[in-house]
Amino acid sequence: MLNNSDVHYREVKFWFDKKLITSLLKEKIKPLKYFNDKILLYGLSINKIKRGR
Repeated sequence: MLNNSDVHYREVKFWFDKKLITSLLKEKIKPLKYFNDKILLYGLSINKIKRGR
């Protein structure tokens, strides 16, 4: 718990293993769509990208 200032909200900082968390998110967030060879879309972002075009 961080309490750096009376003006700001309290903050909580977590340290994660990047590879573990990334693989967990990729596994659990469905569906997956390839936007191009460098961009993958997951979950609700698929519909948001379609509307933005």
